[in-house]
Amino acid sequence: MRSRTAGPGPVASVLAELSDYSTDSLHPFIAHNLAPGTTAKTDEWSAYPGAPSVKHDPHVVGKMAAHIVLPWVHRIFSDLKVWALGVYHGLRRKHLQSYLKEFVFRFNRRRNPPCRVSLPARHRRRSRAHQLQDVDLT
Repeated sequence: MRSRTAGPGPVASVLAELSDYSTDSLHPFIAHNLAPGTTAKTDEWSAYPGAPSVKHDPHVVGKMAAHIVLPWVHRIFSDLKVWALGVYHGLRRKHLQSYLKEFVFRFNRRRNPPCRVSLPARHRRRSRAHQLQDVDLT
């Protein structure tokens, strides 16, 4: 998971299915998704240190609640689980990357106006002003 913050909460996130939790899997994901010089705030998993051109800021979770130590990581995965159960009633492993892409698309646009699709003229709704022009008031 990658998260970019500006103000309260993350602005954008990236989620991807990885084959395992090893250095060989995590480092390419980190290198591809984090800008050089970025500080990665993580738990103390042994595969994170040594990622190329990224500073590592480990936080021991231990007995403390995860939502206290890494609040936005916890929030994003909690939202993902609730969304998956509500929309799909669970996730299927073979479609996991597609689910993650859809969740990230929705999460990253949660504060923006809905994406508008340019539709052909025959599919566009007429504006209210146009409808009133067609009405005979006599």
